[in-house]
Amino acid sequence: MLVARLGNDSSIPDAPSVGAFDRARAAVLPGWAWPEAPADVVRVWHSLVAPQWGGWTQVIGRYLAAKAHASWAMHLGTGPPAVERMVGVSRIVLQVEATRACLSRGRGLDRPALTEALRQADLLLVHYADPFRFHRHDA
Repeated sequence: MLVARLGNDSSIPDAPSVGAFDRARAAVLPGWAWPEAPADVVRVWHSLVAPQWGGWTQVIGRYLAAKAHASWAMHLGTGPPAVERMVGVSRIVLQVEATRACLSRGRGLDRPALTEALRQADLLLVHYADPFRFHRHDA
């Protein structure tokens, strides 16, 4: 149910949501870095991403389901509540990265932009962010 709801959620990545993105960025190991969310993330989201977001709900849902199924959150956090938060953060990271991909291409969300956003979101969440640092506040 959570994955279906979040997969269809096209709400804008506003300031609190970008805070969740910053939480993922804060878990990046020292010596590595991840760029901040674009300064105009809300405007770009509305104009380039949100209109096409709903057409990709199956792909987004499968991505979020993978985040729920294969998550360190269950072990390092507070169990199911931490998994739910991780899926939510994963959606927000994907939204910010989709916004960044569309902004860099200067066009709306399409397959190449979504593919790039999925790659970048996974790069941050799986390879750059340390799960112990990310989940230390959940324990």
